[in-house]
Amino acid sequence: MEKNNELMRKGNDWSSEKQDLEGEINRMHKEQMQLKKTIDRIDRDRIQQQELCSKLQTENKELLQSTRRLEEENLDLRRDLQKLQAFKTQQEETQAARLVEVNTKQRLEAENEMEQQRSALAQAEKALQIRERSHRHRVRCLEEQDIVLSGLYKPTAAPSRYDPYYYQVTGSIPARLDRSYGASRIFNRERESGSSQRATHNPSSIIPRDGDSHQSLTEGTEGNGKSGLRSGACTSNIIHSSTSRMSALFGEHGYHESTPSERLNRSISESLIRRHLER
Repeated sequence: MEKNNELMRKGNDWSSEKQDLEGEINRMHKEQMQLKKTIDRIDRDRIQQQELCSKLQTENKELLQSTRRLEEENLDLRRDLQKLQAFKTQQEETQAARLVEVNTKQRLEAENEMEQQRSALAQAEKALQIRERSHRHRVRCLEEQDIVLSGLYKPTAAPSRYDPYYYQVTGSIPARLDRSYGASRIFNRERESGSSQRATHNPSSIIPRDGDSHQSLTEGTEGNGKSGLRSGACTSNIIHSSTSRMSALFGEHGYHESTPSERLNRSISESLIRRHLER
């Protein structure tokens, strides 16, 4: 009986132990399941971490490659920048030298132009002075010729209104005519003697000689000397020819009535003298 009780007691102990063991087994199964889940999660995390690591490695490689490429580009840009700076300094030096050259050239051209203008102005002033002197000399000669011609061709008797000599010299109708000239045809001896003296003595004393006019014109002007000499010679020849004509017309014994040919010659000579004086 005791053995049975012991066996019963042992059987109960074993059943309780069995229950405990079963509970332990169940608990162990649960823990195993949890561990599996944890392992699976850890595996997944590890796989993700590996993927991330591989991805990070690839990105790191790409970053390294891009960094190297950027460094090379930076070096190239620095080389280009140095080249551009050297080119810039060279261009600045060239431009500065060109500006200096252009400024110097412009200054020289301006100075040359100023010198040319000054020389041209001085030449113009000299030419103007020469022309003024020649003009004054010509005016003085023309005034002397006018005095001579007015003394030579002053009418000694009252001319007729229809005489072309009166209109050519005076250019106006006389206010009062002396009718004694047309009525008696007598020439006044005193006036005849005065006119003959003026015709014979005044030209030689008043008219300048050709040598004097030539000397004064050569001293006054270089370019206009020949023209002034020719004009002086022409006027002296005209005056001498007109003097000879006047002496031929008046004669030595008094006034005589002029023929139509003599009147024509006289009008032609007077028109030539007036044209020369107008010039």
